Amino acid sequence: MTYIRAYAPADWPALLPIVKQTFESGDTYAFPPDISDADIHKVWIETPPATFVAVSNTGEMLGTYYIKPNQPGLGAHVCNCGYIVSAAAAGQGIATQMCEHSQRVAVEMGFRAMQFNLVVSTNRRAVELWERLGFVIVGRLPGAFPTLASIDGGFVDTEVHVLASDAALVTARFHETITTRDGITLPQRGAASWLWRLRDDEWTITYGHVDHYSASPEE
Repeated sequence: MTYIRAYAPADWPALLPIVKQTFESGDTYAFPPDISDADIHKVWIETPPATFVAVSNTGEMLGTYYIKPNQPGLGAHVCNCGYIVSAAAAGQGIATQMCEHSQRVAVEMGFRAMQFNLVVSTNRRAVELWERLGFVIVGRLPGAFPTLASIDGGFVDTEVHVLASDAALVTARFHETITTRDGITLPQRGAASWLWRLRDDEWTITYGHVDHYSASPEE
């Protein structure tokens, strides 16, 4: 059984070696292979608004992912994620579970789309997984990634992936009033988000999330 939950500081000793090993390999992420532990903590824990871990029922660290705005300001409604699975847990479907979990979290956080900016084309396992989970390739950067495995220091293509046309993150804000049991009318405001999927020519909601907030009478 795999559990995905929010990162806690106590997870750091088990999480760091997994991320560090991936960065050191230099074949999937653009971070420098000799990145310091402090900088790993900054890019994976401090900068993203949310980081999650996947653990087994015995507490073993299986993987981790972060979710953050893809761009600041007017681009902040599109999210970006990074996923890492431990070498020991590879091939067990952990990345699939984390990506599906991140799509639900994206809805809860109010994002309208999801984009992966730098998918290395030689990382076939990731490319095929993202396509299976509803992403499409919308761009390719020829020779954009230096591969450490190449003796002559060659470069490979990278790809930009976004949720496909058969998937959509939809958000809406609303104002309403509620009446308590005592007959008191209270203004409320909120935000609702849904993850839609196109299946057999019909759009269906596969996940939804609604937040309510108290509102002043002037709102």
